[in-house]
Amino acid sequence: MNEGRIMTSIGQRIRELRLMRGMTQTQLAKDIVTPSMISQIEAGKAQPSSALLKKIAERLDAVGELDEVTQGEDATRTQGIEIAALCLALGRVTDAKEVLSKLGSDIPNVAAVHFLLGQIAETNRQLEQAYARYHTALSLAKEYHVELLPEILKKIGDLHMILQDQDTAAYLYRKTRYVSEELQLSQGILQSEVDVLLSSIEPGVLPKASASSRTDDSAFIRESPFPAHPSFTTYADKMLQDSLAAWRAEPYSAESAKFQQMAHLKSRLDARAWIALSLDATIHAARTSIQNRNLEQSETFMTLAKHQLELAGTPQQQLSYALLEALWQETFGEGVAIAIQNTLDTYELWPDAYAERADHLVRWVQEKPIQDPLRKTVLKAAFQEQQTLRRYDDMAKTSELLIETLRATDAVEEIEELIASIRRYASLV
Repeated sequence: MNEGRIMTSIGQRIRELRLMRGMTQTQLAKDIVTPSMISQIEAGKAQPSSALLKKIAERLDAVGELDEVTQGEDATRTQGIEIAALCLALGRVTDAKEVLSKLGSDIPNVAAVHFLLGQIAETNRQLEQAYARYHTALSLAKEYHVELLPEILKKIGDLHMILQDQDTAAYLYRKTRYVSEELQLSQGILQSEVDVLLSSIEPGVLPKASASSRTDDSAFIRESPFPAHPSFTTYADKMLQDSLAAWRAEPYSAESAKFQQMAHLKSRLDARAWIALSLDATIHAARTSIQNRNLEQSETFMTLAKHQLELAGTPQQQLSYALLEALWQETFGEGVAIAIQNTLDTYELWPDAYAERADHLVRWVQEKPIQDPLRKTVLKAAFQEQQTLRRYDDMAKTSELLIETLRATDAVEEIEELIASIRRYASLV
């Protein structure tokens, strides 16, 4: 498949039909869209939505001709978007980028593509780029792809959670739920995810219990339609590779048996998502039990969480569980020293910044009699994590503790480096 093939042919055909009818771009665009958008479509720089294409076809009196041209292209683009989404769901970011690039050398005017590109940027920790992509997708979805609105709103809310802006995140999660209900969209998993997130931000708000979320955990896991991790990853990768091979092959065939596997894979991924969602709720319940010093209940929830983690845990959920184990050790086990070491060990497996980990480390320093050199190691790790997350207020408090620790050991150079780092960061915010 040649890059740009999808968008160039439909743009060229609209231009040919317009010139045949002696129309200018302004005449074609009148009361439909801007002349600039018509120019971009004809140049292959924008992809018209189905609704816009219908209006253009009616204006050109060429509904049948454009339907014939776009039928194969719509199928190709739709399949490409679906494959890219599956690639991202399975962590295959490079493959997702390759598939999206086949949609044209310029980014098409399709909300789903910008949404997927936002997810790629978020995966690569390019949060500002992800934010811009999601907002572009949001603008396009409002006009042409309303079914995507809840997913996009939820993703923007997730970014605000990463930046510790819980008020905005909660607003966006509530709006996600409202839009889903207002548009009467079937968003079972998404709405349940939002309910769990809202319950963590607003402890007094309990998640709504949908028919699916009321399913007994043990029964749901037993009925899960895919093998346990890591067998599922191998199985899913094989199916995805088959679909990618069919996508890359010439001539393209939307009827290929390889593409028919995608619906099967998507259903299994949905089931996996339900387990992952249940895991979030289980971890939250286990943490609450530990904080309430209920040993028996916390052990029950942690056993269930470990089982769910093996089936469908994401890397972030693995980190959350590791921190949960550290909290358990602090409360019921061998004490804070083991908890701290277990938490520091997580940096080797999960180097990405995570707010909860930094919070644990600082709290232990403030509440427990931790001495050097462990105290300095803990505070440095927390400070770097907060700096990555741009949590300036938390950085300032942690730096005070760290400077106090460094002064006790006469580490003058380290103090100067720390102060210089704070000043550099302060100049950027």
